[in-house]
Amino acid sequence: MPGDSTPDLPRIPYIDKIAHFTFYFVFTVLFFLTLKNECKCVKKIPYVYLISALFAFLLGISIELLQKTITTTRSGDIYDVFFNSFGTIVALIFVTIINKKAFN
Repeated sequence: MPGDSTPDLPRIPYIDKIAHFTFYFVFTVLFFLTLKNECKCVKKIPYVYLISALFAFLLGISIELLQKTITTTRSGDIYDVFFNSFGTIVALIFVTIINKKAFN
């Protein structure tokens, strides 16, 4: 069977947005836990939240800006930034809930 005649996979609507949300959710949780448990320079939990949020937000915005400005095959998308940010916010809510359950 030649490569041209392989069947197309079914398209999942908005799969790229789901991927953006999922990546930033997992990234933020792991970054938060790393800062909280491994980084001795950040001792107060509010700073861990702030650093995690700022780093994830800035990373998401920077990548989209770079895609828009320095590539010819990719384009920046404001909706990608939104789903990156949404994944980050949900991740921080998630770690808050997990931390509260761990201490109760």
